[in-house]
Amino acid sequence: MTWAKRGALLLAVAALLALSVGWRPGYAAKGAKERAPHGRVRVVEQSADFRVQVVEHFPDLRVQVVEHFPDKAGRWQFVEHSADFTVQFVTSFPDLRVRFVEAFPGPP
Repeated sequence: MTWAKRGALLLAVAALLALSVGWRPGYAAKGAKERAPHGRVRVVEQSADFRVQVVEHFPDLRVQVVEHFPDKAGRWQFVEHSADFTVQFVTSFPDLRVRFVEAFPGPP
């Protein structure tokens, strides 16, 4: 097998692997504000989409709890039904560390 064929095979395997793990072109190019979780949130005890730890310092995301229009990064509306995603509040090994704020939600 020549080096060109090995390179082509390696490239094909890498492309298939990237597609199988859910990589989407353009997703990495978006800023943190477009990727930050926002929307209608339901709190659960297990099997959550995000394990969240509430912190005071060095959060991954500043969260503002709103009653209406959770349409921007860091704005969460807590609901019982029809949630966009679920969270479980934990004290260790979180997926996301948040700080609840009254203004200026989003990534720090």
